[in-house]
Amino acid sequence: LLVDEAQDYNAFQHAILKKMYPYASFTVLADPRQSVFPGLGLKTEEELLSLYPGCHSTKLECSYRSTGPICALASALTDSKIDYFERGGEIPQVVTGAPAPQLLSDIWDSGELADYQTVGIICSTAVRAEMFFQSLSFPATLLTSPEQVLQSGIVILPAALSKGLEFDAVIADCSDISDPNMLYLLCTRALHRLYLLCEKEIPPVLKRAQQFWHKRGI
Repeated sequence: LLVDEAQDYNAFQHAILKKMYPYASFTVLADPRQSVFPGLGLKTEEELLSLYPGCHSTKLECSYRSTGPICALASALTDSKIDYFERGGEIPQVVTGAPAPQLLSDIWDSGELADYQTVGIICSTAVRAEMFFQSLSFPATLLTSPEQVLQSGIVILPAALSKGLEFDAVIADCSDISDPNMLYLLCTRALHRLYLLCEKEIPPVLKRAQQFWHKRGI
């Protein structure tokens, strides 16, 4: 039995799976840093390992998806070091000083996204994703269900539906995010380019990564 995103299942749900498949071998894949549902799931590696006594544990620690600068920022957001391939790319940009829909329009009007086939605009909640979608002046697809077929072009979606997905460029709405795990999730969806929108002041969850920009003279 293969269990993916295992950090999103709580201890009781893992127990049910083991009860339903008493003779199965289990391959359990999890990243506790992507545990973003308050009150649900598992927050640490130790919690997960305790549910499978005697299991063999292997850490997959080298990230291959994103550019070096994006991985470095994701590492600065967490308490654990992330190893990654040093693939060059643009420094992630923090964009602030206006309402988030206006910041999004400014990025679009700049033409910086013109060469990317897939662009993900990721928000904390479905309500906020809908708000962005209604404010757009350019074509995009609103993703509201995991059953929807992911389209090329611009996709707007809540964080909960972004797990396992990747985009050439990501515009992450950080305006109301306080959970470092959620911000980590949003940042690591980007392959090549990352924008972080902050509607008002930069939230504390992002300020904890200030050394990332300081090291790069920004």
